[in-house]
Amino acid sequence: MSLKDVLKPGMKGIFYGRHSTDKQQMDSQRQSVYELAKKYKCSIIEEYLDPGVSASKVELEKRESIQRMLKDARKKEFDFIAVYSNDRLARNPIEHMIIRLKIKTLEIPIVISSKETLYDHEDDLYQIVQDTFTKIELEKIITRTYDGLVAQAKKGHFNGGRAPYGYKYIAKPRGNEAFEPIEEKLIYVKKMFELYKKGEGFQAIANHLSEINSEEKWTKEKVRAIITNPFYAGYIAWGKRKSGTSSLKERDLWILADQEYITPIITKEEWELCWSIYHDRKTRKTSPKAIKTSFLLKDLVQCKTCKQLLDTKNQRTTSNTGKSYGERKYICSSCNNYITLERLHDDMVPRILADVRWQTKDEIYNAVEVTLNKEIQELENQIKSLHEAKAEYLVKKSKLEVELRQYMQKNENKKVINILTLYNQSLNKSIMEIDQLITINHKQIDMKSNFSFTKELIDNAIDSITAESVNHTNTDIRSLLLALVTSVTVNFKTKPVTYDYKLRIFADKLNVTNPDQISIFH
Repeated sequence: MSLKDVLKPGMKGIFYGRHSTDKQQMDSQRQSVYELAKKYKCSIIEEYLDPGVSASKVELEKRESIQRMLKDARKKEFDFIAVYSNDRLARNPIEHMIIRLKIKTLEIPIVISSKETLYDHEDDLYQIVQDTFTKIELEKIITRTYDGLVAQAKKGHFNGGRAPYGYKYIAKPRGNEAFEPIEEKLIYVKKMFELYKKGEGFQAIANHLSEINSEEKWTKEKVRAIITNPFYAGYIAWGKRKSGTSSLKERDLWILADQEYITPIITKEEWELCWSIYHDRKTRKTSPKAIKTSFLLKDLVQCKTCKQLLDTKNQRTTSNTGKSYGERKYICSSCNNYITLERLHDDMVPRILADVRWQTKDEIYNAVEVTLNKEIQELENQIKSLHEAKAEYLVKKSKLEVELRQYMQKNENKKVINILTLYNQSLNKSIMEIDQLITINHKQIDMKSNFSFTKELIDNAIDSITAESVNHTNTDIRSLLLALVTSVTVNFKTKPVTYDYKLRIFADKLNVTNPDQISIFH
C-alpha cells in the first residue's frame, strides 16, 4: 500500500526516536521524520524519545517513552506514528509482534520515514521472526495476544481510542466504563440518521449540517464514520477497519458486543437499516442520485405511441432577482411530445399515493416483492426468446452471405445481388435491435434485482407520507414510487392527455381515462 493512501493532508502525527549511544543519530532520525511529514502535508505534534536506551538490553515494558506513546495511542490523540526505521521500535522479534498487534487494534498506522513505507507492511519482519523462532511458538504468542483482545471486545469492554462524536468517555475500572452523552452534539447525529434513512448521501448530509451549524466542520467522511458506527445503537465494535486505512472490513469480521453502559440514540433495527442502505450503495445496488431527484417518476413513464421511456430535462433558469424561468419536462425523444413535471406530478402522484392508504404495510411489501419477482422472470423469459430469435437471424445471415458471395464471384445478375445485399442489411439491423433489447432487459433485471427494497425502508416512507403532517420529502415519495409503480403510460394523442398506470400492489391495471376521473378494472 502506498503512503499517499494512508497519510492525508492535515493529519497529525508523533515522532518516536531512540538511540543507545550517539545523540546525532536522534537528530538524523528527527530530520528524516519531519521531512516525510512535510512531504505529505502532515504535522508532527509531539515527540516521544528514549535517549541512551538499547532496545536489545532494555525490555519494551521498561522503555518509558514508548510505553507513554502506546498509552496515548489508546486515547487517539494523534493520527499516525512516525519512526526512522523499524529497529528504533524494537530489535526483539517478539516485541515487534507485540507492538504491531497493539497498534493494529487501535488502527493507527506506523510509518517508516527511511523507506517511506508502513511498519505493518514490512515484508522482512515475518522473515526475521521465522528465522529466530519456530512457527509453532510464534503462532502461540500471536494467538494468546489476539484471543485476549478478542475476549475483552466480546465482553463489551472498551479497548481504548477516542470516544465517538457526541459522547464523552468516563474512565473507570474495567467493566464499569461509562460514556456521557453530549446532547448538543447528538442532535446533529440524530439528524444524520434521519436524513440517511430518507435517501440522502453523505455529502448532501454534510452540506445540510454545514448550513445549520457552520461552526462545526462537516465532511462526508465524518458523516460516513458516524452512520457506519454501531456504537450509536448501543454496540461496542472491534476490528471494523483495515489496518492503517479508513476502509471498513466485511461485517462478518467485526466483533460486536451489546453494552448497557452506552446510551443509544437509535434502535438496532434503525442502524441495521442504515447499514443495509450503505452496503447497497457501496456495492452499487442503488444510488442516492436515483432517489434524490425532483423528477419523481423518472424511469417509470413511457409514451403510449412509441413505447419508449420518457427522458427528463430541466430547462429552468433563475434570474438575478431570484425569479425562475423555463420548464421541467418529461420528453418523448421519438415523437417529440412532452408533458411538464408539474402537470404530470399533479395528475398522477396524489392518485398513486391515495392507493397506498388503502393497503396495510404488510400487504404492500408482500405484493411488491411477489410482483418484482414475476417481472424479473418475465424479463428473463424475454431475453431467452430474444436469444432464440437472434440465433435464427444469424443462421439466415450465414446462408445469405454464402449465396451473396457466389453471385458476386460470378458477377452476374446484379439485381439479385442488390436484393440480397438489402436483405443482409435488414438482418444486420434486426440483430442489432435484438442486442439492444437484450441489453435493456439485462439493465432492467439488474435494477429490479438490486433495488434497495427492504420492509424497514418502505415502512419509513409510508409512515412519512401517510402521517398527518406534510413534512415528507421528495425522497420519501420517490422511494415509495420506485417500489410501487410498474409503469405510467402517457397518451399524447388524446385531448386532454390521459394516462394508464400499473401498481405492484394491484394485479389489475388502474386506468385514468381523464385526469379528473379514475376507474379500476377487475
